[in-house]
Amino acid sequence: MKVGRTTIRLLRTLGVAKRAEQDPHAYRSNAGIAQGPSEMGELGAADAVWYCCAGHENTLVHFVGAHPFKYGMCYRCDHVVCRRCGTTASGLVRALSGGRSSYPAEKKDVEKKRAPRWCVVCPLCALSFRAARRELSLHPPDKCHCGCAFGPEWAQFVIGSVHGIRENPHRVALEAKDKWKMLQPVTYAARPGEEWAADSGRS
Repeated sequence: MKVGRTTIRLLRTLGVAKRAEQDPHAYRSNAGIAQGPSEMGELGAADAVWYCCAGHENTLVHFVGAHPFKYGMCYRCDHVVCRRCGTTASGLVRALSGGRSSYPAEKKDVEKKRAPRWCVVCPLCALSFRAARRELSLHPPDKCHCGCAFGPEWAQFVIGSVHGIRENPHRVALEAKDKWKMLQPVTYAARPGEEWAADSGRS
């Protein structure tokens, strides 16, 4: 019964969460050349793009609150986003290596009371968590709502800027795809139209 109530509260929280970033429809490029969401489809309306380990393209929306991306799971194969997935170094989501259990809080973020930009993802159910600030350090949850205890297997990310995807969604998507190709441990055969091939020397 307790688990049921917790699940209901979580679903309600996720259901009413508001977007943390500027609405894509309200974005105006400084250069005046950005393509609007209507021209870019789902990619243009997103805040981030990532490729799962199977190579499927996925989008993320950044939300206010404790669960910044709700669930980080592939739409097609249910793979939970991990360090080997393709994310963008210059985009909203940048993967962190290692399994640190705390990070120092940025002084300017503390002074301006900004929400922490470090997040982790439960490897079991894919629920994302924004780190909690305790004085001058950031800490992940002790465990997920599903019962999975925090550990080194949890993927960790830094929440960056949406400027890149607002300005040029296709470029950001290609950057994430290139990152994915470099991280894969198995031979990747280029599909028709792709320049990258397995004999390129990248692994």
